[in-house]
Amino acid sequence: MTAGLLLSGCAALGGGSAQEREQARSLYAEALEAVERGDLEAAQGMLDELQEAYPETRHARQALLEAAYVEYRLGQYPQAIERAEIFHRQAAQTEEQADDEDLRYALYLRAAAAHALWDATEGEAERDAAGARRAFGYYRDIVRDYPESERAEEAARRMNEIRSDVAEEELRRARRRLDDGAYAEAAERGAWIAEQYPGQQAAADALALQVDALERLGREREAEATRRMLEIKHPDHPALR
Repeated sequence: MTAGLLLSGCAALGGGSAQEREQARSLYAEALEAVERGDLEAAQGMLDELQEAYPETRHARQALLEAAYVEYRLGQYPQAIERAEIFHRQAAQTEEQADDEDLRYALYLRAAAAHALWDATEGEAERDAAGARRAFGYYRDIVRDYPESERAEEAARRMNEIRSDVAEEELRRARRRLDDGAYAEAAERGAWIAEQYPGQQAAADALALQVDALERLGREREAEATRRMLEIKHPDHPALR
């Protein structure tokens, strides 16, 4: 995911004295050089120093966005989300016209950090789907606000990835219910997954699981009806062989 998060690097002069602007520019350039050579901790310190020492300069605003990127690279996802949101909020409130790409970038960075935070929970017994919904909503904001941009195309692709991941997570839960002998609950969950996530592989697998659970319950008529549905929608599914 990092490949899609290129530094925006928009340097501009603004508030503060001429000396402050020059010092801010120099510190900002040093921070970017540190990022380029992979010294993220050093870059983080410089960007924080810039924001504190020269808050009136436009480099301070840009440093806020670059700091969010650095935090993302360091795996500090909650902090990256917060900084990106602060940047976007400040840019929206300022009288100066913010660079449109920077606004798109801030929203995408926020979404990517939330997505990475969700991915970090992979393997947990019970993943909290709230993290996935949060990332999905952030990507949806990009598609809504900037529908013609390349960021929107990437966001739409990421949204589909999240839907697939959540569907697979729900399917794993259904399988655990089946393994635990909770056949009625497994059948209900399988039906729900198939309905909520059409077009996903998990939907096909959920129908197959539903058939299995219904057969174990002795509900042969319902199992056969579900099997026919599986044959119609997913004729090549392994469960039909």
